[in-house]
Amino acid sequence: DHHTDMQKPMVEGMTSCGDWAAQVIEQNENLEQLILVGASEADIQQINVKNQSKLITFSAEELRNNSGREKLDLIETDVPFYISIDKDILDKHYIETNWSQGHMSLGMLEHLLKFFLKDKKIIGVDICGECQIGLPFPEYIEAEEKNAETNIELYEYIGRYMGK
Repeated sequence: DHHTDMQKPMVEGMTSCGDWAAQVIEQNENLEQLILVGASEADIQQINVKNQSKLITFSAEELRNNSGREKLDLIETDVPFYISIDKDILDKHYIETNWSQGHMSLGMLEHLLKFFLKDKKIIGVDICGECQIGLPFPEYIEAEEKNAETNIELYEYIGRYMGK
């Protein structure tokens, strides 16, 4: 995810795309860890949640600089994983989303996913981050085609590891 999804809610008691991760880490007693990959270091520094010890982050800067590898040892691998992929982590070359986007390549995302998909118990995967609805029709069609190609690639890549 290009964003932390750990903002303060705009409406108290309502879950949104901007605060769902904070709610999970603060309220879900079954959560062992939340691993956030791809947000900027500046955004990560703004995170203020209870149970912060359950949070492991890999910033966009760490990924670009190939640093942060020591944090891999902190990831509990003997628990089931749920993977939530927000495609806004990807560069505009691969996808057009309705939020600000990162600069990750699809190949890098697949490389990162491999760590979690290979030899781990995956209980579910979701993929979000679609194009903006109000685009002029030709731009919308072009964005949808680009997004469809990326969706198919991710679906097939994940499927190879999950036996689908």
